[in-house]
Amino acid sequence: MTRIPGAIQRYAIEIGLDDHTVGQLGHDWQLLCEAWVGAELALSRLGGPPALPALEFKPPQCLIEWSRSRVKKEEEPVDFAGIEDQMVRWWKRCISDGTSANRVLEKSWCRSGLGGIVLILLGLKEWGKRIHGKAGQEKWLGVLSEVNSVFTAIPSANIL
Repeated sequence: MTRIPGAIQRYAIEIGLDDHTVGQLGHDWQLLCEAWVGAELALSRLGGPPALPALEFKPPQCLIEWSRSRVKKEEEPVDFAGIEDQMVRWWKRCISDGTSANRVLEKSWCRSGLGGIVLILLGLKEWGKRIHGKAGQEKWLGVLSEVNSVFTAIPSANIL
């Protein structure tokens, strides 16, 4: 994890990069984490100011609260109740204009740092920990697969 920016590395366990969470959420989660690392590194090369939560539309409030408290280094506990439905709605908005790397790079949510794509990873981790039943698992895995596809494509974007 030494290549991950320090601000993010500090929260590795919280965002689900630890062995326990990977073991709990499975192989698909591990693949997503690996894709996220590649995307985060690629986006960090773009530079710019530290990211705050997305401007086109807001992510779930609990993710905004998490990001703001971590930026301030207050590390207050956050209530992720209802994250499942909130993540589905937010992800659909994130990809409403398409999922190509060049297209998503135009969006303010697609950036590095504590207000960027790490919020998608955190939201999916919290959702994954709350799954009940086969239908819930299938819904989560479907979104996980879409996100993995986008994260995997980001490093190959023309602008990078």
